[in-house]
Amino acid sequence: MLNASRRLAVIPKSFHGPLVDYGGETQIARTLEREMEEELFGRDDVDSVFSRQRRADPMHPSRLSPPMRWLVDHDDAAVWTMECTGYGYNLVSGNYEIPCLIAIHDDQWWTQFGGDIEANWESGSLRRYSTLDRASLTTLIHDPAWSNEGLFALLQGLDDSPRSAENEQTYPQSNGRHMADSGWYAGNANDDASQYRGWLLGHFIDPAHGEVRASNDVEIKWGVTPRATSEPSWTADDKRTTVLLLVSGRFRLDLTTGAQP
Repeated sequence: MLNASRRLAVIPKSFHGPLVDYGGETQIARTLEREMEEELFGRDDVDSVFSRQRRADPMHPSRLSPPMRWLVDHDDAAVWTMECTGYGYNLVSGNYEIPCLIAIHDDQWWTQFGGDIEANWESGSLRRYSTLDRASLTTLIHDPAWSNEGLFALLQGLDDSPRSAENEQTYPQSNGRHMADSGWYAGNANDDASQYRGWLLGHFIDPAHGEVRASNDVEIKWGVTPRATSEPSWTADDKRTTVLLLVSGRFRLDLTTGAQP
């Protein structure tokens, strides 16, 4: 998919949020089902862009498209699944990113409804790839047109994509770590930071622990600060530009120009 800014992305794609039921639609699955209807199965009445939603239950079984109604009637993990493949904080946009994978395993559904899949007005074009085609996927991963959140979702989806054991090595995998052929690294901040006293990225990182982490331009440190702890002294004779991102809790940063809570 090419979104409005002419960047590659995966579909369906949306901001998570309720449409009419502010309690029952808090689950990620409800947004995924709604976006499947809107962006893949042609229902424009669940698109809040054009008009305000006035239907009490737009996802009522009687209103579902035939492909979605079939899936709802065959709610079985052996038939189809939806799963969250990761969670990230986008340092570019400030958004929380929650990539998910929808996998329909039943051949009957594809025979009956495969021709009904069509991207909606939000897409400039649509491309289809097979997870068994390593060469095409490698080219796709290296495409410079990717949006940052789109590539994140793609890599996480490939990591968890259903495949048989004999085909497990047919396309690039991240396995939660550095993908040498794509310039990306994924891991656990707590685990990776423990190797370098909290540092995730910097000139002192061994390239063996991820080439993209070894940088002469940027240093990133991760930490969990115990309650009521503080640094004993000022950092002196060191000029740098610092960005402090607080994930949870409260933190007080004292500067020579004044305190910033």
